[in-house]
Amino acid sequence: MRDIQSIIKQMDFFQNLSDDHINTILPYFQEKHYQKKEIVFEEYTPGDSFFIILEGEIEIYKHLSKTIETTQAELDILRPYSYFGEMSLVDDYPRSATVKARTNVVLLKMTKKDFIDICMQFPIVIFNLMRTISVRLRNTNQKFVEIVDQLIKESRMAAIGTAASKIVHDIKTPITVMILTAELISSLFDNSEKYTEKIVRQAKALDEMVREILDFARGEQSSLNLHPVVLDNFFRDVLESIGPIGNVKNIDITVNNIVNKPVVFDEGKFKRLIINIIKNAVEAIDENQKINIASSLMDDKWQVIIQDSGQGIPEDIIDSLFEPFVTKGKKGGTGLGLAISKKIVEDHNGSIQVSNTLGQGACFDIRIPLINLR
Repeated sequence: MRDIQSIIKQMDFFQNLSDDHINTILPYFQEKHYQKKEIVFEEYTPGDSFFIILEGEIEIYKHLSKTIETTQAELDILRPYSYFGEMSLVDDYPRSATVKARTNVVLLKMTKKDFIDICMQFPIVIFNLMRTISVRLRNTNQKFVEIVDQLIKESRMAAIGTAASKIVHDIKTPITVMILTAELISSLFDNSEKYTEKIVRQAKALDEMVREILDFARGEQSSLNLHPVVLDNFFRDVLESIGPIGNVKNIDITVNNIVNKPVVFDEGKFKRLIINIIKNAVEAIDENQKINIASSLMDDKWQVIIQDSGQGIPEDIIDSLFEPFVTKGKKGGTGLGLAISKKIVEDHNGSIQVSNTLGQGACFDIRIPLINLR
């Protein structure tokens, strides 16, 4: 059996009242029952009471404009012995949020008129109420800032998805022309195949990069072209692609691969992933620094460690580095490169971690299972 007296006494409003005083106000409460998904009250409707949860859970959410049909932002989920609706006790404004039963719930309800009667008898309740509302407003403001920030990110992702869809459609023709032209040059001129193959590879890579952005914006699983890859050839190709970028700042990029057998992964996606990390490192570190790539086997995983000799990643972003739109100090950076890189690794059932190594700069640790895959 519920001890309603103890439940009421532990509320912020009534915490200074004696047992006798609590017994005095008990008759002012009415017990109300609501079924799962039933609305307790709607946003924008008049408020005339507050509630205490005896059993079950309720959810509080807010519409993002003054129509019930708009997008909703969840503010909170409340459980037994929490209370809600207290703002209606101090103002005559409509409800500021909607409350719905998340499960079957039992509530205690007190009307504004009865609460005013209690305040006339026990003025300390008024001060308790003011303190409680102040704390709740601060907490709700912070929570809503976080919600709006998340909605902004989702909106940006939706915009990127729309743009990427159009680019994928529009880019097909020029990419096809580039490939056909390269093949024509190869057939017309002897010894040109070495160069035309690069054109074809880069054109196809451009198409794949845009598709990766599209998949990421949609939250879709990328399709993987899995096949055994000879790692010496793979890293030679990586160095050939990234070399000119490193040469601009005289960055020494080296590879130490001790894996002698082929590893199964999507070669194109992994190449872009590693090049993206190296490119970020080149942009972040000073001239004449070093970047080392180490490839080895650890238990049943292929491990790639990319270590630079710079100053490391700023502490204020390192924990959120793989989140979308996180970027610092890069002109024209979108903040999507590492988020997409993380998705590529996870699509391979792998993991990627970043840390700062004392005296050695930033370190990216990538691991994928030798036996994949989805």
